[in-house]
Amino acid sequence: MKSTYRFVIIAVFISSLLLITPQYAYSEPKPFIIRTDKEVYSIEETIHVCGTVPVVLEGVPVTMQVFNPRNVMYTVGQELPNADGTYDFDFKIGGGLGIVGDYIIKTAYLGRNAQTTITFGDLTATTDGVRVEFGGNVFYLPMSLTNGNIQSYNINLNNTSIVFSISICETEDGEFRITLQRALIDARNNDGIKILLC
Repeated sequence: MKSTYRFVIIAVFISSLLLITPQYAYSEPKPFIIRTDKEVYSIEETIHVCGTVPVVLEGVPVTMQVFNPRNVMYTVGQELPNADGTYDFDFKIGGGLGIVGDYIIKTAYLGRNAQTTITFGDLTATTDGVRVEFGGNVFYLPMSLTNGNIQSYNINLNNTSIVFSISICETEDGEFRITLQRALIDARNNDGIKILLC
């Protein structure tokens, strides 16, 4: 009889072990996040890109690619994520590829991808001025550009010219205005200054 009770107790114990389903820990994978500190940037502003990666593998960088509005790669970079999974990347837009419009910032890490979009250029108006020393005088030339940005300017006193490099929104007309003082552009002696836009 004792052996029967032992057998029943062992059978109950084994069957209770079989009925217990293992509980596995499960958590949703962390998202791969990318964001910028602003949505619209103008010339000379630093674009700050930051985010988090789902898991950190030592020595594996986050790869970033920035494409301009013509879908041409503007810049590329790599940054190692911090121990907490955060990463950041800074860049500025300018030069020949730095045109006004929407830029796509793509990131890749361990086979996962994320992207965001920013707008470069104050599409309403950009106002600035140029300081010119010419003929022993100093002139300040106020200027403005709508639907674009004044990328740079170069004053060449040897051939008495100012060359402006501008970028405009491809979908809308823009207007460039500059105020020139009479003393600067006086042509009586054929030595006035010339303005060239490119």
